[in-house]
Amino acid sequence: MVADDKSEFLRVRVSKETKEAFEQFSAELGKSPSDQLRDLVDAFIHEEAVRANKDVVVTITRPPGYDLGAWLVKIKVLDPNAVSWMGKPFGFLLPELPRRRIQSDATYLAAILAPGGEIKLGGHFVDGVWQGHLYSNGIEEDRNPTSIDAVHKALERVTRDLITSLKPGS
Repeated sequence: MVADDKSEFLRVRVSKETKEAFEQFSAELGKSPSDQLRDLVDAFIHEEAVRANKDVVVTITRPPGYDLGAWLVKIKVLDPNAVSWMGKPFGFLLPELPRRRIQSDATYLAAILAPGGEIKLGGHFVDGVWQGHLYSNGIEEDRNPTSIDAVHKALERVTRDLITSLKPGS
């Protein structure tokens, strides 16, 4: 999947009049109703992230069809410039956690020179988004000692550390 993947749905029931008015206003703006609704949702998420001072959003989900122990992971940053250097994507190491394997999707994959000179596979953000997969490594998911919450916190910490390291004067 790529950053502009639109595979998920939001559904809401409204009156016939509300639906018709929304379609009319969308058309007057030169947009399809789905594009207008998508723009409204994106604007809402951005505004709420600003209000809640949530500059990093990590989501870990198991979409339909994924095996137990396999997860889709997305990280979105409020300011895409915060994870780039001079306008270019800046790579980062993915956290190494017991009994977990995290890997970047191809679009977000980067080779990183790790401390000690070893080259490791990591990630980089594209337009403020990183996406990859998380797996339970060598153990059944329900017995994994590293919780999904611990993975979430580790990914958020790595992202915040990257943002801090790229701030001018750091």
